[in-house]
Amino acid sequence: LNNLKRHQKMFHSGETPHACQDCGERFGSKRLLRKHMTSHTNERPFICSTCGKTFALVSTLRAHEKTHSDEKTFVCTECGMSFLTKSYLDYHQRVHTGEKPYTCMHCGKTFAQKSNLRVHERLHTGEKPFHCEDCGESFIHANSFKSHKQLHTGMKAFCCEHCGKGFRRGTHLKTHLLTHTGVKPFQCDLCPKTFHKRTHTGEKPYLCPARGLLPANPGMFRWSLMIMMSPTL
Repeated sequence: LNNLKRHQKMFHSGETPHACQDCGERFGSKRLLRKHMTSHTNERPFICSTCGKTFALVSTLRAHEKTHSDEKTFVCTECGMSFLTKSYLDYHQRVHTGEKPYTCMHCGKTFAQKSNLRVHERLHTGEKPFHCEDCGESFIHANSFKSHKQLHTGMKAFCCEHCGKGFRRGTHLKTHLLTHTGVKPFQCDLCPKTFHKRTHTGEKPYLCPARGLLPANPGMFRWSLMIMMSPTL
């Protein structure tokens, strides 16, 4: 009975007495606050004994450890795909149902996963939890931070299997691979000539609704939105 009351108070009462001192976000329990705090400290004390990968939460580690096993007991009744955990299955099933239960309180945009909502909300709050110790620059997204770190280390993790050329981003490697395959997916509207990159055609399909800009690629489009929505940019 005590566990039930504790659960109802944490998740259904609407009470959020525990506040994060770094960003002000509030939570219904100290446990949820401690879980949130790992996003600021980047502390990852839980280590996978099989591959050495580190995690901020023991629950995430346990879910990861199942990836080293072939056992996938949770099966989607719609398409037959199987998953390691029920939570992965629940996320997947939203692809079929279209359900997006998590709503941004700032702009109303909805998300299928709570983690995606949290990352999105940083565009509104200006929170940048990923901090580069080499130059002091901070980032909203973990992937942006990882790509930035490669500028300091010189590492190019994505290598072309045909010529060995290295790239810092997987998207850059995919574009480069087109030079080997001969595929030119972008065609000029005025003549039959085709190109490897959209930049040659002048096409700019990503319209920023607030600023009226026409970036040529999705990366520039996302950056435009970040500038528009973040008060610190």
